[in-house]
Amino acid sequence: MREMRILICLILTQLFVVSMIVANTADSLRQQLMGLPDSSKLIKLNELLYQNNRNNVYKIYADLLLEEAQKQNNDFYKGNALLLLMRYYYARNPDSMRFYLKQAEPIYIATNRIEDLCRVKGWNIYTLTNEGTHEQVLGEVESMKKLAVRFNYPEGVDMANQALADFYLSNNLCDEGVALYEEILRSMEMRNAPLIKRINIIRQLMNKPRDLNVKMKYIHRLEEYVKICHTRKIEK
Repeated sequence: MREMRILICLILTQLFVVSMIVANTADSLRQQLMGLPDSSKLIKLNELLYQNNRNNVYKIYADLLLEEAQKQNNDFYKGNALLLLMRYYYARNPDSMRFYLKQAEPIYIATNRIEDLCRVKGWNIYTLTNEGTHEQVLGEVESMKKLAVRFNYPEGVDMANQALADFYLSNNLCDEGVALYEEILRSMEMRNAPLIKRINIIRQLMNKPRDLNVKMKYIHRLEEYVKICHTRKIEK
């Protein structure tokens, strides 16, 4: 019991320290920005956000950019801030991600950021799958496909189908999931989609099914793509 109390105290202390660092960083940034023209504030915060988007402080910059973009009614920078906030909450708190998605959707439609909108709608479907909300998954998949067709964005249909294939495989519908991933891969090959996107589908086909023969089939497919990359001198 004593050890548990010590652990709780340590966690609370860490949370307090982190909250103080966040508050101090935000206050310091606001001070730095005070003397800048409005347009420069947005540019500076956007630069900081994307320079730091691989570490845990990027939410500070996303919050500040959203706050400033709302003050200036700038949809471009609102969209940038919302995208990173949704990415932040995707694995941490899906309900918060959906809160920001409601704000982002009309902005992305108005500014024709359909790729970003489809990407986040795909994230939402993955979280719904993890939560076991089957009916919502199917409804969101159909809604996303209609959106992609409406804006003539075939990649969006692929994104929706990828999320649906993941749903099938997560619910032990292996044949249906593999068949749908295959359909997506054929669609990508027909329109010569970027190699990295096709390789990602093959990785899913390698990793998700339990049947060893299925896995081996796609390991050989991946090897073919590695040879293509070698021929084209793509090393990364």
